[in-house]
Amino acid sequence: MFVLLDLEWVEERGLRYPTQLAARRVDAHWVTVASFDTLIRPHLPECSQWDHMAYRGYMPEDFRAALEEETCIRQFCQWLMKSDILCCWHRGTVETLSSCYKRIMKKKFPFHWMGINNAVYVQSQEDGIEARGLYALAKEYGLVVPNVEHKSSHDVFAMQSLLQHLNFDPKAAKRTLQLSKKLMLP
Repeated sequence: MFVLLDLEWVEERGLRYPTQLAARRVDAHWVTVASFDTLIRPHLPECSQWDHMAYRGYMPEDFRAALEEETCIRQFCQWLMKSDILCCWHRGTVETLSSCYKRIMKKKFPFHWMGINNAVYVQSQEDGIEARGLYALAKEYGLVVPNVEHKSSHDVFAMQSLLQHLNFDPKAAKRTLQLSKKLMLP
């Protein structure tokens, strides 16, 4: 099955640290069959810049009360099924998740993934829509989506709404895009 995935993160000294993770396992019609949503406690909460977009939609105390990164990543990977294909709006999401996985698990990220933004852009251009970005596209198509961007649960909802509206063909997406065998990052 496909899993729509979004992460928010902060970058410190060349490393990315996730702050939010939201995912929805969907059927062939992009209808949710299961979901996973968590905030992730910053590794240095006393140094966090709470006005950064990675913390949107929540209060600092929500993040301070969240579970640590390792626990959240392990729980998410246990939630995933081997047959799942992660669908991210852009590559940076899976690169960040893969990096965290490698740092925590000490091995390569084992899940299949694909970025869907380019395939959606192709379809939207065929519809005469030139907008770029998830929320800009949703607006152009007249979809009602939450107005707090960079909140992972909202981003996944917006992605799902857009894919449903477009009647996006996941089989065509797999053919159109290069589905990675496994994400091989250094």
